[in-house]
Amino acid sequence: MLRERIELIVEHVAKKAELHKGLDDKLNAAVKERTGLKHDNKDVNWDLSRSWEVTLTGLEDGKPSDQLKYSATSTMGINEAIDAAVVAAEKDLSEKEGKEVKGFDYDPSQINVKLTRAVDVHYFVEALVVSALDKERAKSAYDAQVDQLAKTYGGRLSGQPLSTTYTIVKTRKGYKNDTNIPRDGFTFRDKDNHIKNRKGVIAIGSSNVSFEEAEGKTSTKSRSVKSTVYEMSVQLRIYGQPVKQDAERILEGAAYVVAGSKTAVSGARAYARSGSTSAREPVSLESAASFM
Repeated sequence: MLRERIELIVEHVAKKAELHKGLDDKLNAAVKERTGLKHDNKDVNWDLSRSWEVTLTGLEDGKPSDQLKYSATSTMGINEAIDAAVVAAEKDLSEKEGKEVKGFDYDPSQINVKLTRAVDVHYFVEALVVSALDKERAKSAYDAQVDQLAKTYGGRLSGQPLSTTYTIVKTRKGYKNDTNIPRDGFTFRDKDNHIKNRKGVIAIGSSNVSFEEAEGKTSTKSRSVKSTVYEMSVQLRIYGQPVKQDAERILEGAAYVVAGSKTAVSGARAYARSGSTSAREPVSLESAASFM
């Protein structure tokens, strides 16, 4: 399985006795919000190392003062971070008062702690490819496919694609409708592994930004253009394990075709296939998220 390392940061303010539970609850909620998986799922592997940043608010005339905030960080635990923050306060106050200050009177009910912890989460890649003779129809067909995946996987489907490629192909052959578009695409690799255009392709251009940018790469004066094909190729990350039917398809590297059904829009051709890195070689990607 593929693996993503996610750094989670949660924050909780409470008295010391309530900090551990409050932080754990927020950490569990954070991983669920990010991946759609529960904290104890077998595909969620927590790093043992953690970092606690504690901020104490000192008392002035018996009341909390924003002018008396002191912070410290520890990888040992909350108590160690609190002790370090007290030492920092003593040192600063000693310098300000010109005499040694021992002890630091702070608000025990307002201990602020930021907990940082990394988690490795397994995921697989779903590669969607949609093609149509109309740009907007291609986009709509893609949206329909994503909606279908969302109904199956819910919050496990990442809202941020791993990659998106917009391709425009101008051909000599005229296609009457979307279902006539070649399923195997318009390029191939020759014996030397070079990418070549298939016969009948007049111009082809791709962009990671938009169809509009891809259009600028396919300008041609040829009068032989009979069709313009719009294709979106998107790799999506889905956390956890694929459902049974998808697992079998991904393992076989098979594709399914959706044409003229509720999952395709206006007959646009859409099919999904497993990505080249879908479930074979583990890799590590790093990202960060904050849940305050």
